[in-house]
Amino acid sequence: MSHLLLYALPDFIVRHSDIFVAIIIGAIGGYIAEFIVPGRGYGFFVTVGIGILGGWLGQLCFAFFTVKTDIPYFNPILHSILGSIIIVIIFNLITRGPKMKKDRDVYDWNNE
Repeated sequence: MSHLLLYALPDFIVRHSDIFVAIIIGAIGGYIAEFIVPGRGYGFFVTVGIGILGGWLGQLCFAFFTVKTDIPYFNPILHSILGSIIIVIIFNLITRGPKMKKDRDVYDWNNE
């Protein structure tokens, strides 16, 4: 039975290639956006999710912004990065915990 799955796998990949391309572009866009926006790392799956949502948001907001190059998938990656930056900023604002009180520095002379 498992051999049938192996024979059907290439056909499945060809039929659903647009989903795989969206996941790869989302992963690239989310990964680059986490480096651009300061914050903490969220892990691979959250990064891919942020990238996919960022690609969707970037396509909605920045569809007018296209760059003419010979690089394949450059504009979707650019839209994904820009949308992911917006989502990471919003995600950082939402998940920011309460501000920690700064402990007194025992070596600071002004604390005396």
